[in-house]
Amino acid sequence: MSIEFETTAAKYIMEWGEWIEKLQLLAILKISRKKAGIYLEKLIKLQNSDGGFPVNWRRGSRSGIIETAVALEALSNLKADRKIVLNAVKFLEKKQLPNGSWMEENEERNRRVEPTIITAKVIRGIAAYDKKRSCLEKAIRYLMDNQRTDGLWLSSSMKNESSLEASSEALIALLEVNNPKIEHALKFGIDALWSTFMEKFTEEWREPSKEALHIAEALIKAGYGDAEAVRKILQSYVKAERWRFGDRRSISTDEAVDAIRILILAGAIDAEVIKKVVEELLDKREKLKAIIEKKEEDVRNYFLIRFEEIGLRINDEKRRILLGCFIYALLDQFFWAAEDFDPQSEYRRITGIIGPLNQLENYAEIEKVRGALFRSRVLRGIARRRKMEVARSIVLFTKFLKKYGENGSFREFAEKLRAYTLFELGPQITGWNASHRLGLLLRSFSKGEKSLPKLYEALKLSLECFPAVGSKIATLFSYYSGWIFNLWPEIKKYIECPIDWNTVKPYGNIGLSCLTIEELKKDPKKTGNAIKKLSRELFPDDPAKISFLWVVGHEWCTKPYKCYGNGIRKCWLIELCRGERYEKREKNMG
Repeated sequence: MSIEFETTAAKYIMEWGEWIEKLQLLAILKISRKKAGIYLEKLIKLQNSDGGFPVNWRRGSRSGIIETAVALEALSNLKADRKIVLNAVKFLEKKQLPNGSWMEENEERNRRVEPTIITAKVIRGIAAYDKKRSCLEKAIRYLMDNQRTDGLWLSSSMKNESSLEASSEALIALLEVNNPKIEHALKFGIDALWSTFMEKFTEEWREPSKEALHIAEALIKAGYGDAEAVRKILQSYVKAERWRFGDRRSISTDEAVDAIRILILAGAIDAEVIKKVVEELLDKREKLKAIIEKKEEDVRNYFLIRFEEIGLRINDEKRRILLGCFIYALLDQFFWAAEDFDPQSEYRRITGIIGPLNQLENYAEIEKVRGALFRSRVLRGIARRRKMEVARSIVLFTKFLKKYGENGSFREFAEKLRAYTLFELGPQITGWNASHRLGLLLRSFSKGEKSLPKLYEALKLSLECFPAVGSKIATLFSYYSGWIFNLWPEIKKYIECPIDWNTVKPYGNIGLSCLTIEELKKDPKKTGNAIKKLSRELFPDDPAKISFLWVVGHEWCTKPYKCYGNGIRKCWLIELCRGERYEKREKNMG
């Protein structure tokens, strides 16, 4: 098997996977509890008082059977605290039905997942902790009682047909328990599965499927791992064209976790190679976290200096800061395509024409704002309609600031902006997208949502209803006002930093992506969600700290002349960066 597949698949999971999938991968690779700490701690904190783990891993939700079984298997493999594990086992024992099976309490979930599969997953989870628990005897009896005369298991009690997925899961569970009393039933089921496998392998499976992989897992555990048909399925699965890492439409991260587990089981890929790559990745992330925390104030000061250069200071009146941040966010994003455009220079020029920011009456006059935008030489190539939209947005936001005056808390500011957008801006809104956002905002208002996360969403929705303001400008305004100027410390855990090529390039240079720099450059936006995911894992209470990467990208990664000589020595990421330019520099110095 290709080493490129092994390492890329692991990095793909660590980059794009949900935290529980990453924890499953670390458990498969037998990574130490210390290195798995960030995910293990998250899982432990989710445990409900009844010992179970919440449905869909949502804190506060009722405990789910499948989630608890998955958590129990991971906790056992990572040698987690015995009390935590035992509480999960006791929860599952209490939920066992008289016939020995397990079913979810939610009827809809039961229709989607077969009882045989749920029971098999619970058996695997409990067996990972203790194969001799008395509840396993009843569960094994249930599986044996429901084995068909053809050796397989039904898809459900409603359908009289065998299910290869259910049969595979049942056999894997029975093999995990390794009870001498079930040898005959086990052999009967494995022979039936092998026969079906060979039939489908030769007639139906021209393209490898997830179903084929699960059957292969059961057969490998039963000792068929060296069979030519099994090896061919595994090889074709790895070589399949659909493995386009970075494109989540081609392969899901949970399927990638299953693939690595089964391929390791078969000896088709080297677990130690993958483990080394994942451990290096975890170490790199921890080092990045330490560097970012050390440089946090430097990052904030970097932006504050840029704002001071345009006349906006941290001790200015709040309304002045808010209006300045709004105008700068608009200029920074809306006119970036204009030739020779520099948002700082243009900001100084436009505000110089309109007047000081504390003279709100000037910014509330459409003719003055429009005139300042239309007199710009740099913006001559920009459509008249677009410049009018920006002018209207500035005027509308200024009128809001004039009407509602100084707003002390974020809650007060967000509630007033939501009301202003709905009842004063709303009647002027046209277009499907803006109307859709207005509808979402109306729902927020009618529900009386007042929690900070909901109000933060309402703030962004309100801003997106303004002409010319999209999600990126709304994010920029929140970032500038809430994080850089720290106007509302209470919302810092919800603020996200803007992500563009300046952020993506250092992220790729230090090897945190499963894609190459060339692949990232083709579509930088694609990596945005992965970087946001990383920021919330490293800094759950202050994810905007990841804007450190933007500063590094803007000052070094996107400026080739700074990646040599004294320039590279000043780079904040020199300890981690192994980008192309840094490698060339090392080679030249050697």
